[in-house]
Amino acid sequence: MKAILTYGRAWSALAAARSLGKRGIEVVVGDEYAFAPAALSKYAVDTFRYPNPDLDPEGFLDTLEAVVRKHRPADGEEYVLMPVHKEAYLIARHRARFDPLIKMALPTIEQIEQVHDKGTLADYCRQQGLPIPRTTVPANPSEFEQAADRATYPSFVKVRRSAAAVGVKKVGSPEEARRVFEGFVTDLDLGPGSYPLLQEGIAGDDYCA
Repeated sequence: MKAILTYGRAWSALAAARSLGKRGIEVVVGDEYAFAPAALSKYAVDTFRYPNPDLDPEGFLDTLEAVVRKHRPADGEEYVLMPVHKEAYLIARHRARFDPLIKMALPTIEQIEQVHDKGTLADYCRQQGLPIPRTTVPANPSEFEQAADRATYPSFVKVRRSAAAVGVKKVGSPEEARRVFEGFVTDLDLGPGSYPLLQEGIAGDDYCA
């Protein structure tokens, strides 16, 4: 079996390379930079560099496709592409380009976007009967203000599409919640379909992965 990993600078990519390599799976590692931890692993049988996917998405896709074709086994051996970071969004949007060439450890772009947006994720959980903290996904500022008056505190104001704790603020009162909401809306130019949500705080241990 052979696997292609992207974003080799991530520690998660290094962990994946080690895990795959220890199981006898050949690993090819890509990144924008040559000095990437996973690319330096003894389990990497080859490495490649690609353009920044944000600045040059077509260049990234072209490079990745060329690498996939270069390493494609001729004997029907298992072959998988494992995006590690946000380049997964770009690859998923162009899934049809890669599906004939390689298997992908990657959901569809629709599935990714559904869970990446904290608002649609909360709606989905409610529809499926999954327990989540009390969450208000406002259609307009007035709905947020009403929710802030009803909420228990501490709560959290969260930007719907963000990661790595960016756009998340713990608040202790309705006034602070409204102030943080207005700040996010102004600073990030948010509007209908992207207004920050309000979510109750749940006491307990905090685990980050």
